[in-house]
Amino acid sequence: MSIAAGVLMAGAGALCLSGAVMTKRWIAIAASTVMLLAMLDAAFLWLVPVVVWAGALLAMGLLLGIKLRFGQGPLVCGDKVLASDLSNAGSHKRLERAVTVSAALAYPATAWLLLAHGTPDPAGAVSATPDSHRVHGTATLTGSLPLILIGALAAALVVLAVLALRRRKGILATDAGGMATMLSAMLLMH
Repeated sequence: MSIAAGVLMAGAGALCLSGAVMTKRWIAIAASTVMLLAMLDAAFLWLVPVVVWAGALLAMGLLLGIKLRFGQGPLVCGDKVLASDLSNAGSHKRLERAVTVSAALAYPATAWLLLAHGTPDPAGAVSATPDSHRVHGTATLTGSLPLILIGALAAALVVLAVLALRRRKGILATDAGGMATMLSAMLLMH
């Protein structure tokens, strides 16, 4: 992984954490903290195996999803959108829900990408595993379809960040933009 990509990933993780702190939601803060630590470790430190970070990110994504499912998120699942809900407040809640759902989906996507990248050798030494075996393992783990889906998720997060900026919702724009940047950086490293 290049230093620029690592800095971009860590910066995006810090952006996500700052957005979570602004929301004052403990689960978002915990999830963003795990994401930032995983990005710092995967980019620079290599102290924890990527499978552990992937499991932690997957767990955070599941916790965010459970929170959404049981009504602790911006909207309770199953709410019907009425004609009177087309007001600015209803529009904000739909945007907040879309950002929250997309961000929750970004955690397992990031876990998948971390597993695909594996653990690099921090010393830059030549690996004992031949290149053909590493490439084959990565191709098996991340075929074209998951990469396309993660790319679509990153694009959706960019669109949501732009929408949030247009509506002057800085916290939502920060969250969506940070997640989009992180996924994009990881996809470009792939």
